[in-house]
Amino acid sequence: MTMMKHLLGALSLSFALSGCAAKPPVVAAPKPAPVAPAKPPVPPCPESILPGGDPLEAVGFEGKPVVRVCVVGGSEVSRQAAQRAIELRPSEIFSAERMRADLEAILKLGVFDDASAYGLRVQQGASVVLLYSVHDRPRVAHIGFEGAKVLGDAVLDAKLPVAKESPYDAATASKIALAVRDEYRLRGYEAARVVVVTEPAPGSPDHVVVRLKVDEGAQSRFGKLELKGNRKGPEAELRKAAALEAGKPFVREEIERAALLVSSFYYERGFVQVRVDPEIGTANAQGVVPLAFVIDEGDVYSISALHATKLGAPVEKELLDKVVRARPKQVFVRSKVVEDLERVSAFFAQRSQQVVVTPLTEIDPKKKTIDLTFEISAP
Repeated sequence: MTMMKHLLGALSLSFALSGCAAKPPVVAAPKPAPVAPAKPPVPPCPESILPGGDPLEAVGFEGKPVVRVCVVGGSEVSRQAAQRAIELRPSEIFSAERMRADLEAILKLGVFDDASAYGLRVQQGASVVLLYSVHDRPRVAHIGFEGAKVLGDAVLDAKLPVAKESPYDAATASKIALAVRDEYRLRGYEAARVVVVTEPAPGSPDHVVVRLKVDEGAQSRFGKLELKGNRKGPEAELRKAAALEAGKPFVREEIERAALLVSSFYYERGFVQVRVDPEIGTANAQGVVPLAFVIDEGDVYSISALHATKLGAPVEKELLDKVVRARPKQVFVRSKVVEDLERVSAFFAQRSQQVVVTPLTEIDPKKKTIDLTFEISAP
């Protein structure tokens, strides 16, 4: 009986221990890791930019990362062309200098009237969407002249390098107008004017009609050339040198050329300080323009001495004695000096030496003389 109690007690203890071993230990659950807030999505490219809206002048975003580059405005074809010209790309850092270079590249395409840059803050202001706003130039529906009677169609057509459907460029149209005006002035139409007028093409708001309106004016002609102040220059020879015929169409470029020819006439006779000033009057009722040359002849200058630098005495003597033909006390004649420069260059070329020959002059206004030096230097 006692033994049975001990057995029952042992079994009870065994069951108790077995029950304790079956229960799993209590373990605390791990805390969840903190989740970083998701970045706001980058907005898509807008179809247009409204003044006073969210986009700001892009120059204020220096150093910000660029997450998107958009071209807004224009046509699909022109936007693609602009996108290819842009070098500042997403994932790069914004630079105002690079942005300006992109704008220049866009405008050089020649299809836009205007281009500007804006920036849109995104991702809590940490990044920027870069927006290039462009505006297409209108296309040329038609271009032509009005009021042009003197110039033939062939001359006018040669001044019109603008094809239909090409982007309209106001600067090119202005150049055409100036070229046509200059063509008239070369024919004596001094008062000719050419004005560019553009209008929207009927029924096509993205096209323009370009008209170059010509006001030809009256043709002007040279009157007889009057000479003033020529004491030593014979009038007949000066008129021949000027080569301006009375009655020919009045052309300003020919007056400038004639004044230079008269000056050259004097230079060849030693008048190195001559001045020739044209006086142009107002055309009379017949279109004749009075013209005069006011001449300040100055004095005749002669050569006082000759030198050749950087050669050494023996070579200088050979050059001045055997090559240069100018001599002291001779009248200083510009064309003769030019010929001597050519002779000196040829002298060194025959010796396989390349040199630069520069004439240096020192004028003595009291003695009316010129000290002439041939400066020889390496090229």
